[in-house]
Amino acid sequence: MQRKLILFFVIMNSLHQYSFAQTNQQGKIDSLVSKLSEAKEDVIKLKIYTNILIEYIYFKSAEGLKYEKPALELAEKLNQKEGVALIKEGVGRIYWHLGNFN
Repeated sequence: MQRKLILFFVIMNSLHQYSFAQTNQQGKIDSLVSKLSEAKEDVIKLKIYTNILIEYIYFKSAEGLKYEKPALELAEKLNQKEGVALIKEGVGRIYWHLGNFN
């Protein structure tokens, strides 16, 4: 009986930590998106896009793909080859996490 009780508390604690991590992740994304709307069309905005994609890799991955096109357009407009590479890396990781290996 005591083992079952301990197992129950371990499982409940794990679920609570997972829930907290999900909430924390959404908070980070919301913060970055609000900064995105205020940022000028410059390298700072490109870095915000990159950070948004990174946050979406393991959390609601498919939603992160909506930032791919505007991020790449900005990187190309600013002639930022490193920015293009970072955006493509983030998008590639999202696709990988979704199981799309093409």
